[in-house]
Amino acid sequence: GFSADAYTDGQTATVKIVGEQVQGQSDLMIGNRYYIQGNGNLSVIDDGESIIAGIAISTTALLIKG
Repeated sequence: GFSADAYTDGQTATVKIVGEQVQGQSDLMIGNRYYIQGNGNLSVIDDGESIIAGIAISTTALLIKG
């Protein structure tokens, strides 16, 4: 899942899961598939070690895929 914030031990976290939308991204290209790279960044490049994050449904929102 995705979280919009950082959390420490003991705090309650809100996590978005498959099928939900993540708002607050920037410069996404609608319809492109995005991957999570090893450094935690989103990219349209699957380097073979990436994990599918989702598909951009707007320039600022990603639909999470599994």
